[in-house]
Amino acid sequence: MFKRKTFLFISIAIVIIVQISSVNYSLAAKEYKEIVLNVPSLQLELVKDGVPIKTYPVAVGKTISQTPIGKFKIISKVVNPTWHPKDKPPVPSGPDNPLGYRWLGFHEGYGIHGNNNPKSIGTFVSLGCIRLHNKDIEELFNLVNIGDSVTIKYDTMIVKQTANGEKYLEIYPDVYNLGVNKKDNIFKKLKEEEIDIESERLNRLLNGVNRGKILLSPGYRLIFNGETITASGLVFDNDIYFKYEIIEYLLKDKIYFNIEDENVLVGNGHIIPTREIDGMIHISIKHLAEFLGADLQISSREEKIELVINGMVFLNDSFLTSDIFISNNEVYLPLRLLANTLGCEVYWDTQKNKAVIGETEIKGILSRGRTYIHISEAEKIFNIKVFLDKEKNKVLISSPNCFIEGEPAGFSIFFLGEKPFLPLRALAAILGYDVGWHDGRAYVNNEEVSIYLNNGRSYISIEDAVSLFDIYIEWDDIQRLNIVINKRQD
Repeated sequence: MFKRKTFLFISIAIVIIVQISSVNYSLAAKEYKEIVLNVPSLQLELVKDGVPIKTYPVAVGKTISQTPIGKFKIISKVVNPTWHPKDKPPVPSGPDNPLGYRWLGFHEGYGIHGNNNPKSIGTFVSLGCIRLHNKDIEELFNLVNIGDSVTIKYDTMIVKQTANGEKYLEIYPDVYNLGVNKKDNIFKKLKEEEIDIESERLNRLLNGVNRGKILLSPGYRLIFNGETITASGLVFDNDIYFKYEIIEYLLKDKIYFNIEDENVLVGNGHIIPTREIDGMIHISIKHLAEFLGADLQISSREEKIELVINGMVFLNDSFLTSDIFISNNEVYLPLRLLANTLGCEVYWDTQKNKAVIGETEIKGILSRGRTYIHISEAEKIFNIKVFLDKEKNKVLISSPNCFIEGEPAGFSIFFLGEKPFLPLRALAAILGYDVGWHDGRAYVNNEEVSIYLNNGRSYISIEDAVSLFDIYIEWDDIQRLNIVINKRQD
């Protein structure tokens, strides 16, 4: 009896162990990790379940000591490896050891390791091993296990896609002289990927193959606020012009035209000069950079244009400015521009050496001859809401918006608690009424009106505006107000 129970217990234990082992194996099988290196691009990726999760710059083998191409596995992991140079004594772990402080062996005599020469990363300089920055190899070392796959490729042509969905082809030099960058191969790749490039321009670009990385796209690569698109540009007078639709896409804002002045009106009243080319309105990249206050970088060889800014400010979804001041990771906005846009007057108190709105002294920061206001202070002063989108490098300002007969009124609503007010002078001027003052009281067409003063500006309640002017009010579902003229409902 005792022996039978013992046998039964052992059998159950074996079944449980087998089942647990099977569960662990199935869980491990679900997480497939692979190191993928592309030699020409000098870039190593850690791929998990088919998705790249880490990317590292590397150094690889020279032309005469090439990094092996193929599929391998991690066969060893060593902390503080010893270097065994040929015909020389071993070098222990330390600052003189070119292997750094971690080693991932993947093939006999070859490994992925650290280095003692950080400047070598991004070059073809090793004896065939793969070098990473020490901090990168230490991170990678902890993320992989013995048995994980290592794939080493030699792809000189890589297809990528811009933010606006345009494909382009990156071509890296054929450093190992494998003959892969022949023109026939490039033409074939472009045809397969349906990347159409004008033949004369294509031949000119291909003259740079194997002298450095080149990019083949239907147009220039425009990089703005971290986003890359491709667009056809025309060169005139040492400047590059793009169709206005491209600028709209970059600014995420509608462009309005003023044909008489040959200018373009962008968003909140900003003006950029234009040029008509082949019957189409084009905008100069230099004028755009000047308007944005952006650092303009143009690479003619790569046909790459980059506009570098601190960020973008949008007011009620309309582009306002890229003039942002950042101090100690805190965001400040240009006071005068913000005040003028929102209909407030700013003056400089010379005695106190401060900017003032109404009777409120502004706690601002002076930079480049301008006063900037912290976003939290701006919310209080201007009755607005400010949202930071750090991922997209944007400042989003929400201000109660106002329309007249469906068109932007040019001013905003002021809320006192839940009660809305409209700027008296601006509203009266648009509707054709006269505003006068006597003994500190406001009159519209000689009729006294009740007003509320805020930051030096006179406001009238919505109820008083409806009774005083020949209008009625409509609200939409996001609290935007539309003033309808001469249609008051009794």
